Amino acid sequence: MVATVVTKKVPFNFVLLIVPAVCALILGHSVEETSTFIVGQLSSMMESAGFMLLFAFLYFQMLTRPGCLTPSSQR
Repeated sequence: MVATVVTKKVPFNFVLLIVPAVCALILGHSVEETSTFIVGQLSSMMESAGFMLLFAFLYFQMLTRPGCLTPSSQR
């Protein structure tokens, strides 16, 4: 798997999803337990991403006020 990521044949996010799922199945967890793990992690990740998007939106809204993003040499 590492070789496919290094050679960019498989997207890194795909590997981050597949490797833990395959390992959980190999270790004896059922498909139902594994899907519960995956859904829980995805919902946690989406919650964090939502907060980051909200922060970025508010931050750049404040920065786009007149004069905030213009270089100081042009003032």
